[in-house]
Amino acid sequence: MRQLNGLYTQRFNQRRKQVGHLLQGRYRAILVDKDNYLISLCRYIVLNPVRAKIVKDPGDWKWSTYRATIGDEQGIPCLTIDWILSQFGKGQKVASNQYQEFVRSGIKAESPLKAIKGQLFLGQENFIDEIKHLIRGKEKLKEITREQRYVTRPALNEIFKLKHQKSKEQVMYEAHL
Repeated sequence: MRQLNGLYTQRFNQRRKQVGHLLQGRYRAILVDKDNYLISLCRYIVLNPVRAKIVKDPGDWKWSTYRATIGDEQGIPCLTIDWILSQFGKGQKVASNQYQEFVRSGIKAESPLKAIKGQLFLGQENFIDEIKHLIRGKEKLKEITREQRYVTRPALNEIFKLKHQKSKEQVMYEAHL
């Protein structure tokens, strides 16, 4: 992604005789609990231009998949809308209307990205417990941020909650680790 974004920015700047950054912030990928968070993320993405006050309605932003999802225009060939619409109803028209209501209801909603844990996981504890094994043993890789490398470790407050069940030395040792 870094190379793709870098090349795109270079070409864009060359064509327009500009310099500097084009895309804000680094690309980041997170593991998402599809069942509980993916729909909220889809809504968050189509509402970005509305929150940025570029448009008043998500359907006004021509670079979004929103209009294709609600059936107002033809989508690009690689766009699949079946899964997201299936979350809102059986028939295309009913699902589209329910999806539109869901999106509009999120205009004032808090960002789902605030619930990201360890800069890597977006999901409930059981989801995180199921996929923690993917990063075990990677604690020494400097390419992975410290917060991500140690996301499987318990928080200090969790360690100190167990102080009645363990010796003081054992609790301090675990906290030190």
